[in-house]
Parts: sequence; C-alpha cells; structure tokens
Amino acid sequence: MYQPTGRPPGRPRVPDEDKRLRGNPGKRRLGPRPVVQDAALGCATVSGAYEPPRPLGPHGADIWTRVLAAAPWLTPADVEMLLMLCETADERTMLRARTFRDGDRFDRLAMRMLDRQVISLLSLLALSPPDRARLGLADVGTMPDELSALRARREGRLP
Repeated sequence: MYQPTGRPPGRPRVPDEDKRLRGNPGKRRLGPRPVVQDAALGCATVSGAYEPPRPLGPHGADIWTRVLAAAPWLTPADVEMLLMLCETADERTMLRARTFRDGDRFDRLAMRMLDRQVISLLSLLALSPPDRARLGLADVGTMPDELSALRARREGRLP
C-alpha cells in the first residue's frame, strides 16, 4: 500500500558539478556552468586599493595586495579574516627564519601549526581551487588520466 512521505520518489538528483568532476559518465547534456558576478553576490566587494586596517610586514603586505587583486568575491566582511591570513604569514616568515637559524624542534612544530592555520584561512576565503569550485566561483574541469586516454584511443576518438 502506497503512503506518501512528502519526498519525491527515487534517488536524489546528482548536481551537474559533481557530474563534471566525474567526467560526465552518462554523457548527457549538462546545464550551464555557474558564473558568479559581483551583482549576484548582493554586497559590495573589496577593491584592490583597500588599505589594511593594521600594519603588516613585507610578506603580509604582499599577500594582501595579491589576494585583493585576484579575489573579486571578497567582501568587507572578509577583511578581518584576510588580515589574519596576512599576519599569520608574517609570523610564519619570522618563525621560519628563526627555525633555520636556531634549529629548535619546538619552532618547527609551531611552524607546522601555522602552516595548518594558513591553509585553513585560505580555504575559508575560497582561495584554493576546491573551495572556489564548491562555492561555484570556478569552473571544475576534469583531468584526463591515462586510462581515459587509452579508452578514447581504443574507441577511435583520438589519433
């Protein structure tokens, strides 16, 4: 006896980006690739001429300018996190110099902890390719591997 559950029947639909990651195994036509524009974000973005609210060292200032030039999706709400990233990078630069000078193992452990913190901040700001793809800010392409190239040659699609 059929009893409605409020859910549609069958398996849930696989998103197009997941299909693109898998190489579109069903070979069906996929929807358009997502394009995010500043107007679609619904908020003001941070311009490249924005000055950091606190002083930064040379390495942090370099990261500040490079990130603002390369990440148009950042908003004024992201400024504090970007500042934390730049300050952490400055701290890592100083700690790295001290580690090579003194060779203290605790400095090496602290540097690895700072590395994890930098990676986490980069991820939160969508500055890594997987995070940009997850947010729809980047095109997810498929990397051809040797097996798919061999299959394509065998099927006569490639010379």
